[in-house]
Amino acid sequence: MGKPEGPVGTVLVSIYGGYFNGGLGIVLLALFSLWGMTDIHTMNGLKSWLSFALSMISFAIFAAGGQIVWRECLVMSIGTILGGFLGAPVARRIPVPVLRGLIAVVGFGMTAVFFWRFINGA
Repeated sequence: MGKPEGPVGTVLVSIYGGYFNGGLGIVLLALFSLWGMTDIHTMNGLKSWLSFALSMISFAIFAAGGQIVWRECLVMSIGTILGGFLGAPVARRIPVPVLRGLIAVVGFGMTAVFFWRFINGA
């Protein structure tokens, strides 16, 4: 199948991100680590751009298929745009060890929530 950091891994992460997007940032950061990247700020910037590209491609596909609930989409779009513009400047001000810790807490927290929902049938 190839190395996880190679093209196959990138395509799989892209498909996951385009369809589900939950925790995509954590998954992208893990992929970048597999690529050998270590600068969290560079990784965060790349994550933002790739997430944006995946979201726009997915949006176009879902819109063309008539799968968008436009009212909710508008609310989520506003939050996404604000997060995209404000997230990187805020992240650059956070010390790297603290930022890595926050990323880990969010990743483990999301995993716990999804696992809890799965075992409780929610």
